[in-house]
Amino acid sequence: MRLPTALLTLAAALVFFVSPVLAEAPQIDTTIEDNGAGSFNAASTVVVDKTKVGQTNVTNTQTAIFIEQESGDNKISGTTGGSPSIESGKLKTEVTVSNLTGYNQAEVDPCGCPQPDVTTEIKNNGVWSKNFAFTYVKSKTKVEQTNVTNIGNVLGLESDSGDNKIYGTTNGNPSIKTGKSKVQVTITNQSGANYLL
Repeated sequence: MRLPTALLTLAAALVFFVSPVLAEAPQIDTTIEDNGAGSFNAASTVVVDKTKVGQTNVTNTQTAIFIEQESGDNKISGTTGGSPSIESGKLKTEVTVSNLTGYNQAEVDPCGCPQPDVTTEIKNNGVWSKNFAFTYVKSKTKVEQTNVTNIGNVLGLESDSGDNKIYGTTNGNPSIKTGKSKVQVTITNQSGANYLL
């Protein structure tokens, strides 16, 4: 009696892809069917889904502010009688500086992209056949975010309404009146942040 000739069938699918953010899930189908008796059938499907996001910000900010204001150094001298007077105005300087450095924002699906739809089938094989099906699916997401921020602020402030002098006056009522002196500087430094959505 003559035995049927053995039929060897191998099917393998290897899929490797780096998923873009929010990519569509791939469709992977592997099918072995309608093989005769005594056949050997093997189906192997490997899916590796990797997503890697790298973001880096390096920010150097230097702010230098120098302010000098003066309403003083007023003098009344050599007067006779009368009411000589000097009245200086107010001194007011307001400076506001806001330093906001860069930030990182990445929006990544939990697995980089939806899980692939994998279908592996071995069917309708005759007796004495050996059938093997192997499916391997792996998803990996790696996000790296780095911020390096250097902020330097240098302030030089001077406000003067003094050093006023009255001298050498006779029979008079001299006066010197200076206004208020105010210097206000507000500096806000906000370093970069990382956001993973």
